Amino acid sequence: MAGVKQHILPQFLLLGFASREDKGNSLIWVFRRGVRFESSISGFGFEKHFYGSEADEVNADPVITALEGPYSAIIKELRTLPGASNASNELVPEIVAHFSARTKHLRDSFVESSDELVSMVAERYKDSSVMHDFMRRYYLKRPEKLTEALDDALAQMNLPRWQRRITKRKVLGMGKQRLTDYVIKATPDIGLEIFTQFSQVRAALPSAVRASHIKTLAKDLARTPRVDEMKRMSWYVLGVNGLVLGDVACLFTSEKKPDYHTYAAKDEGITGIFLPISSDRLLVGTSASTPPIINVEEFNLAMTRKSRDYFVSSENSEQMINLQREIGSDSSLLSSDELREIALSDLPDEL
Repeated sequence: MAGVKQHILPQFLLLGFASREDKGNSLIWVFRRGVRFESSISGFGFEKHFYGSEADEVNADPVITALEGPYSAIIKELRTLPGASNASNELVPEIVAHFSARTKHLRDSFVESSDELVSMVAERYKDSSVMHDFMRRYYLKRPEKLTEALDDALAQMNLPRWQRRITKRKVLGMGKQRLTDYVIKATPDIGLEIFTQFSQVRAALPSAVRASHIKTLAKDLARTPRVDEMKRMSWYVLGVNGLVLGDVACLFTSEKKPDYHTYAAKDEGITGIFLPISSDRLLVGTSASTPPIINVEEFNLAMTRKSRDYFVSSENSEQMINLQREIGSDSSLLSSDELREIALSDLPDEL
């Protein structure tokens, strides 16, 4: 993968969904919204400097490239196992965590959800009275923060030190209620100022998320609580014919969300992890004592709906064409209702 063209889902994973060979090239069927085509694996699913370049402060590309050799060998071996086999290789949880973390789906979904959330919060606090209500609660409950704000304001004034001390003593003598009222009176347009700042945050989101994603991938993902949680699960390779692979790569189930979903938060209690490694093999991690029974139609539908842009398949069939209509229909990281609930909740007093 090293270089300018960096594959988002690795070529060795896509190889499991090859439809045929043509002049030494492995081909796959790609299904996007409104279009389907057969493509070489090497010519599909890459983006320029997606994982970084030498010009970036952090470049995850060399790290990912170094991992792909051993990961490829393990996936190749897992594909040869009969259905319902134990996947006992100790690197399996690490591989699955890597695939779920490296996708463009994750990066774009985080940008999209963050942008929508920031937009909702900005619109709410654009009304200065909403922010003033928060300030009253906040400063009355946390008067030390009011003192800190006063110290910051005095530090910016061109006053002798003794004069700053006198001014601070007089101002604090007003009492926290009067002082809070004074601060609110002095900031009639704070809502518009906050709205402007949030607009700047929204503009910076894509580059900030990209940098953070690359920085995360450049770290050792094997030494994370998520991988430790996955290592406590039982892992199997199941024989399931007709599987598709979407741009989300992995699906999850959990105690809080028993249906297939895209990402599992650390407090959800993961019960299942599902990674298609070929058109007839599914790598599964489960918290149960026995492997789950997979309905391929339900699984493919979930994989397709949770994928943002495409899925790949080894076949161009009526079934795949029907699935194509579902691409991206449920691919958001958080639903609009979940985002709205966050945006309408009060800012925490612990800020």
